Amino acid sequence: MQWGFWKDHRPDIVEVLGVEECTVITEMGKSIVGMLVKDTYSWRGKLTAECNQLMWSIGTTPIVSREYDQMCMTSFNEGFIHCTKEAKGDNLFHDLLILQVLVTDIDCVDKGVITEIIDFGLNFASDYDSAAVVAGLSGYCLKESDTRVAFAIRSGLIEMCLGLIGRYGRDESFGDVEHSFSCVLKNIFTRINTVSLHQKTAKAIKSKRIDIERVLARMERKSKVERAVAGITNDMNDDEDDCNRLLLDMVGSILDLNGTYCCWCNKLLSKTEAKQCNGCNHMTYCSRACQKEDWLNGHNMTCNQHYTDEKVGQFQGRLLPVINKLFVPKNEREAAKLGELETNITKIQLKLFLDNAEKILNKAISLDLDLCDCAVVFDLSYCPMQISVLKYTDYYSINELLEGFEKSRSEENITCVYYSEILIGELGRCEDKYDKIPLQRLFPHEWLISKES
Repeated sequence: MQWGFWKDHRPDIVEVLGVEECTVITEMGKSIVGMLVKDTYSWRGKLTAECNQLMWSIGTTPIVSREYDQMCMTSFNEGFIHCTKEAKGDNLFHDLLILQVLVTDIDCVDKGVITEIIDFGLNFASDYDSAAVVAGLSGYCLKESDTRVAFAIRSGLIEMCLGLIGRYGRDESFGDVEHSFSCVLKNIFTRINTVSLHQKTAKAIKSKRIDIERVLARMERKSKVERAVAGITNDMNDDEDDCNRLLLDMVGSILDLNGTYCCWCNKLLSKTEAKQCNGCNHMTYCSRACQKEDWLNGHNMTCNQHYTDEKVGQFQGRLLPVINKLFVPKNEREAAKLGELETNITKIQLKLFLDNAEKILNKAISLDLDLCDCAVVFDLSYCPMQISVLKYTDYYSINELLEGFEKSRSEENITCVYYSEILIGELGRCEDKYDKIPLQRLFPHEWLISKES
């Protein structure tokens, strides 16, 4: 396996054998590994445990013997990606097949592999087919891992995807079939959205926010110019535009779920400006004045207190325990991650409420409902986020919750519930358990109405 890297990484062997001989050995090494991966995968069908171990050994072996260089941390898979992108199209399909097996089937993925794949997509994918494969490899690298997604975002994953949309989004096959290029990118954005409110990914998005917004703005301007030149006046003209528009909206939705905002005045806060409530450590404020206002508005009834079903109409900014009975953290780490997720949702609750004021009002009017009789549900597990407005009697199907809401509901507030997927240990993705957690908060009517007016 290491033969393929002698030319560039073993100057002592190059000195003895010469450049030409080492070039031959390099190509021979690549061919042998390629044959081994391809034949093992083709003949065996579904990989046996032995084949799986063999492929794992290939992908994770260092490119240079540890006896020669004990500090070498570059795996074969990372080195192979680097060689493939530098090859500039020579036997590219064969090389990408090897990568597809090692990344998608064997999961030979580390930080170096993620970095190289994203760099491949940003700077070396020069045709439609190779770009689609690289995007697919990026998606498989992510899985649904907060750590992996965060690292990929910091390495430029979202910018890479936006660049691919800009370059190939007008191709006639971009969104044609179920497994098209656009579907690959949708899957990537969906996976990012799934963990976007977890701590590491939230920080990664925040660190790249300006760069992503700049790329989005440039693509929006380019799209407007193209449509104007083509004489198209409506925003959603055909399937192609619908597809590209959806992808850009997904990125916008991910950015909307990020940031720190004052829980009373909705001011966007920097890291140094944000002040947390000392009682619950969940609510975030820009000043003591805003904290006092929110305290008098109802946070005093819920801050660091146990919630009961009778307090549904007073509940503000915390997990709903009746629906979340199954989500009992098994250790301190899971409890901490659940708390981080709850805090990050709390930081954006008011922003989402005010940003969607027009939509909420129009839905309430169409249902002929007073705002105090509504339950506004934000489902953050979808990308873009979905918003529904329901009569509270339809939403609270559990008798205890419905009775509690009737006893304590306020005619001056509107009830909002936020759902987000939870991916902590074994808590999520279980057949007999919920994979979403809801949080509830109340907002004064005048905020929504004044925002709309």
